[in-house]
Amino acid sequence: MKACPHCGEVLPDEASFCPSCAKSVIIREKARRRKRLAVKAVFVFFAVLAAVLLAVFIWSLTPRTYDNGTAEALYDTKGRTYQLCIAWADTPTIPFSDRYASAAVNFDGRYPSLLFINDVSTGEDAAGDFLPQVERITAEFASLNPGGVQDMRLSCTPPVRQTDYVPHAAGITYVDFCIWNAGDYEAQLVFTVNMKNGDTIRVRQAHHFRSIKTYTYTPEDAPMDTLEELQALLEEIGRTAEPNAEINIHLPPVTYEGELVLNRMAVNLYGSLDRTGERTAFTGPVHLVYSGGVISCFEDIDFTGNGGTGISAMSRLHLTNCRLSGWDTAVFCSETAWVNTDQCTFSDNGIGLHINNAEPNISDGQFEGNTFQGNQTAILLEQVGIETPLKFPGTLFSGNGTDIDNRCGQELELERTIFQ
Repeated sequence: MKACPHCGEVLPDEASFCPSCAKSVIIREKARRRKRLAVKAVFVFFAVLAAVLLAVFIWSLTPRTYDNGTAEALYDTKGRTYQLCIAWADTPTIPFSDRYASAAVNFDGRYPSLLFINDVSTGEDAAGDFLPQVERITAEFASLNPGGVQDMRLSCTPPVRQTDYVPHAAGITYVDFCIWNAGDYEAQLVFTVNMKNGDTIRVRQAHHFRSIKTYTYTPEDAPMDTLEELQALLEEIGRTAEPNAEINIHLPPVTYEGELVLNRMAVNLYGSLDRTGERTAFTGPVHLVYSGGVISCFEDIDFTGNGGTGISAMSRLHLTNCRLSGWDTAVFCSETAWVNTDQCTFSDNGIGLHINNAEPNISDGQFEGNTFQGNQTAILLEQVGIETPLKFPGTLFSGNGTDIDNRCGQELELERTIFQ
């Protein structure tokens, strides 16, 4: 027997309703059971949710590695997506996966490799915002093809920021190499970015090295006492030597009269002195009529004119310890060329150095230790295809009508330049 929970009437054990008050005698028990089930379900739900949130939290704290084996990596942090990539200075958002270098055997070569950090949404430089989150940046060559370590020397410097060289680069490493045995070699350069939160980001660039043949000529090897003989030698070299070979010609201390044409790449002319101190000299124009990225070098030579253009270049040229005087334009650098001068003297010319270059892939903007004296215009900058400032450390400007005619508004760095 049991009692009604509502009115207390005595009921049979099997009764479901009270005949006195007509209320169910099991309603409270079912309600309590449903309540217990609901509480249990809520507990299970929150327990699962807490486990998921804990797993997500732990995952978020676990250091991650970003490395897809290419020259580019994307990294999300603080609501922003960054692009890390190895690229050229003029195209910092375009990954540069393969780098090629050619050099003569036993030649010590060096070139920079640049790491950029950009905002993915805008394409703008974001190194300033990203670098404070970085613990360190390192660079190393991760691999060299079999046999390479015996056939060449290869290393890279610790990455640094050089805003005076490439303002937007987050890191610059300089690759030093020397090919000991002729052949082709490959290696992989790896930039590793270690974040303060423990994450690691890697970007990679394949470097390809090829040896080139070198030919050296002296007055004992071939006749070159006259301009005709020198021009004939250059034409013979053009017919017989490999197109990418490096040509070194050591000139006698004579004066060449007439026009000289260099129609192949990588011809280096080295002057000399006679017993009286007279140097190798050219009194007529010299034309570099080929185009390409290989640099030709002229050293220790006088270019003495009587009007006209002394040297006209359609390719890369480096002048060292040369003297140029008496020209309407001593050196003219055309739209596809670039000329650097070190320890050179430009005197009594209409224009000493005329640069009209529109190519944006030039990285060497330094002109060191030169003298510009008595020119109507020492330097004319019509177009300059370089984003970084032109620098003139230790260069003297004296007695010129105009020292630098900067028509294109090129950025200049003149802190160590001397004006008199």
